[in-house]
Amino acid sequence: MTAALYNQSGGNFANQVDGFVYPQFIGYALRAPTSQDIYNPGTRWQNNAVNPPVIYETSGAGVWNLSTSGGAGNFTSLTVSGNLNLTGAASKLSINAGTPASASIGTTAAMTAGAVTITSSAITASSKIIYSRRTLGTAMGNVSITAQAGGSATLTSDENTETSTFDYLIIN
Repeated sequence: MTAALYNQSGGNFANQVDGFVYPQFIGYALRAPTSQDIYNPGTRWQNNAVNPPVIYETSGAGVWNLSTSGGAGNFTSLTVSGNLNLTGAASKLSINAGTPASASIGTTAAMTAGAVTITSSAITASSKIIYSRRTLGTAMGNVSITAQAGGSATLTSDENTETSTFDYLIIN
């Protein structure tokens, strides 16, 4: 048995199509949906103001997410003006390391004399660099960034014999 094509309210056929059984597809929009665009859950919205067009789907109450079923596809760039929420049980953020010369993530070489330099064109004087030990070296100490300029940053330990390696993430 299939779901009802119409509800029991009066009116012409267009007014009788059940929006919960057959959600709308808004394919003519020239903007992204906002929280003021209230539609039934499952309604999809195609933003034709960008190329390629982006498809959103609502869970109701003005909450819109990028559609996972409908060809939103891969993005070369994604701009989010609010929070970026990864809410699925297996959600994760994957960052392509790219080439070492321009990578925003990576692993350092082992410290020599308690210091190691991260070299990447992604580093600026105002970059935020998050780092953590990957492998434990000898005589581990407290590590800090002691030099940072366009193209490189130096991690230095207060134990000058430390030989640890570090993973890093550069945020601009």
